Amino acid sequence: MISALILAHVLTANTVAAQQPVLLRYKFHTGQSRRYKTVMDMNMKMNMGAQNMPMKMVMDSIVKQTVKSVDGSGAGHIAIQPISQNSTMYMNGKPTKSPMPSSTKTVNMTMAPDGEVSGLDVGGSNPMAMMGGGSSASPFAMTGALPSKAVSPGSHWNSSANVMGSGIEMASKLDRIGSVNGHSVAFISASGSMDLGKMLGAIGKGKGVTGSGSINMNLHYRFDITSGCLLDTSGTMTYKMNMGASKGSMDMNGVADMKVSLVQ
Repeated sequence: MISALILAHVLTANTVAAQQPVLLRYKFHTGQSRRYKTVMDMNMKMNMGAQNMPMKMVMDSIVKQTVKSVDGSGAGHIAIQPISQNSTMYMNGKPTKSPMPSSTKTVNMTMAPDGEVSGLDVGGSNPMAMMGGGSSASPFAMTGALPSKAVSPGSHWNSSANVMGSGIEMASKLDRIGSVNGHSVAFISASGSMDLGKMLGAIGKGKGVTGSGSINMNLHYRFDITSGCLLDTSGTMTYKMNMGASKGSMDMNGVADMKVSLVQ
C-alpha cells in the first residue's frame, strides 16, 4: 500500500513538472560553432505554352554556423559558412546542369533569443548570388520565431519573418516536451507560407521579366531547450511560381521534401 502511494506521488509530481510552462529561447556564446546539413528532394512540373516538362532536383549542403559575438540582449551575430554543396537536376528524366547557384560566400545574420532573424547580409546584390546565399539562412528563418512567453504542450503562436524581401508567415504549435540524450526537447509543428514575389521580381529586374509565386510549408521541428538550439526540421513545401515576359510565360509547380539536421 505504502509503495503504491509513493509511486502515485512520484508519477503525479512528474506529470505536474511536465505540464509546467517552459520558455523556449536560443542560447548563444561567442565562438559557439554548429554544423547543419540540409537535404532537399524536389519534384516539379514546368509549363511553357503547350509544353509540359517534368523536373526533379536533389540538393544537399552542409553549413557551419559560428557565433561571432553576442550583444546585451542575448542576440547572436552569426556567420554561416558553406562547407559543401551538391545539386543534381533532371529534366524529362535526363540529368542536366542545375540552375541553382553554388555560393561560397559567408552569410552573416543576427538572431535574437526568440529566433527572429535580422541584418541578413548575403555578401552581394546579384539576385542569383543572393538566392544562393539566402538559402543558407532560410532554414533557420522558416521555423519562425519562438513564442513570446512560456508555453505548455498544446500552446499555439504565430510569427513572421523576412528572407531577402520575401515574407514568411508561420503558425506553430508545441506538440509535446520529451527527452533526447538527456536534454529537454520541444517537439513543434508549424505551417505557413512564403511570398516569392519580391525575390522573383529581383531576378527578372531589367530583363523585362515579371515574377510571382509562393511556398506553402508544413514542418515539424525539434528544439533543444537545454542547449538552446535547433536540433532538426523536416517537412514538405509546395511551390507555385510564374515568370512572365513579352514572349510568353512559364509556370512551375511542385513539391519538395526537406530535412535540416544538426550534425555536430
